[in-house]
Amino acid sequence: GGVLAINAPDFLIKHSVVKNICNLEGESVVEDFIDHVRYNKPLSDINGIWWKDKENRVHKNLPASLVDINKYTPDFSLFELNRWQRWMGGKKFECVMGMETYRGCPYKCTFCNSPKTRSLSKEFGLGNFLRTKNAKTIQKELEYYVNEFNPGLIMFVDDSFLARPKREIFEFCDVWSKYKIPFWFNTRIENCKPDILQALKDVGLYRMTFGIEAGNEHYRKTVLKRPVSQEKYFEYRDYINDSDIPYS
Repeated sequence: GGVLAINAPDFLIKHSVVKNICNLEGESVVEDFIDHVRYNKPLSDINGIWWKDKENRVHKNLPASLVDINKYTPDFSLFELNRWQRWMGGKKFECVMGMETYRGCPYKCTFCNSPKTRSLSKEFGLGNFLRTKNAKTIQKELEYYVNEFNPGLIMFVDDSFLARPKREIFEFCDVWSKYKIPFWFNTRIENCKPDILQALKDVGLYRMTFGIEAGNEHYRKTVLKRPVSQEKYFEYRDYINDSDIPYS
């Protein structure tokens, strides 16, 4: 599974050591695969995989449906606690957990795999790959992390954390205000509005990271497909600096 299996399945399946690949999301596919191997069921029944038979012939099953990300909470119980130790911003945290609040990305940056994933989802007839977790799910997952691991920092793995409606950001803040656990995320500079930054800072925002990718505006717009002007970057740089939130 992963980026290579999704974007270059024909290349990957040719390798002799590769017998099966998952060509989009994995949660439901892995469950089905384990069940079929355990009970010796035919792999032809599993949607979402390509597989090789004993003669090394490649079979391409139908795509699997997109999962409801509100129904899946990662189970990290098999990991030892020292797995989660991490330095961040010059400080050592004994437990740093990763967390997902939405899957996919609305942008079209040419250096990223997310636009291809969205187009594949439409090509397969599966619908919109971009999905968000609701506030209730976020609170449920956070409570699980708190009760089981007592994290000192949460790192959001979302492609671009602030690329969502403002309403959802403030719903997140309502949930997070009950715990105020420090957190970090990736985002884009032009999404860092002053009221949003202040609300996030109030509930525990520890650091954030964003990429300019290139200082040449023409190159950004025409090659990288990031149509943001220099003037907007300068404007939002000031918002970010005024917020006094550490960033990289």
